[in-house]
Parts: sequence; C-alpha cells; structure tokens
Amino acid sequence: MKPEFAPGYPALQGPAAPHTREVRVDFDSDDEEAGRVAMEWSKAVIVVGFYASLYVYGEEEGLATPTLDDILVSLDKNDEKRFTTRERDPDAGAEGHQFVTLGAITEQQGRRLHNIEIDTPRPQLGINFRWEQGAEVFLSTRVKLAAFWAYRDPDPSENT
Repeated sequence: MKPEFAPGYPALQGPAAPHTREVRVDFDSDDEEAGRVAMEWSKAVIVVGFYASLYVYGEEEGLATPTLDDILVSLDKNDEKRFTTRERDPDAGAEGHQFVTLGAITEQQGRRLHNIEIDTPRPQLGINFRWEQGAEVFLSTRVKLAAFWAYRDPDPSENT
C-alpha cells in the first residue's frame, strides 16, 4: 500500500537516529577532488540525515572562503549504488555526474531527511568531495560530514 501524505507542510520531526558518525577531510585548495573516504559498520544501518560543516584553515592569498554550496559531494553504497546525481546542464552542454552541492544534503531542522539503507555484508557509505569551481579558487578547508543513523535490525540495547 502506497503511503498517503497530507497536504500542506510536514511536521518538523524525523525518524529516530540514536547514533552519529562523522568523517573529516582536509581539502587543499590546489586539489580538484578530496578522494573517497568511507563510514563503515559491522551490520546493516539506515542513515536518516546528514549535517555538514566547514573549517577554513587556508591562508592562500587571493582565494575565496567556501560555503557549503561551493563544495560538491558524492555518496555511494559500497562503491556501487550512488545516492547523489546532478542532471546535465543543457545550457553549458555539460553532462550530469554523481556530485551535488554539500548544502543540498544537509539536515536543516528536519526538512531534509534521508532513508539510505546500507545492508551489504560489510556496510559502507562512501563519500567524496570536489570543488564546485575547480582547484585554486577557494581556501583550504576541513570538510566535516556527520551522518545520523540507526541499526536496521537492532538488538534492544543498541539503539537506546
């Protein structure tokens, strides 16, 4: 049976996610891409939300301070299934790719919830960051991405 949604605005609440896990990547201004990092678990999980933050540590002269919309992110399950896709830009003739702006996936007071189930034998959420405008535009930055998650099939003591 397909769920029905009431018209109007959803309540500002989401599913319980008693655990938080975070990756931190030092993203140098002269690198195009930060390289894939992964969050790993011992059994199946459901990721229900993300929170991203930036710490600018670079002092390169003439470069801009990045925001969440200046960094792109790609999410995957065990380097196979992709959870992010940007459509191709018909005006620029550019093809689509597997990156979206970091701000687009960030949890904002319950308005952006995810339901990413990672149920492989060794569950892994792959994360990769890329500069929106290429290298040497923005100051070197530590990118932090926290995932709010729960075990899919918890033991009673695991999700409390």
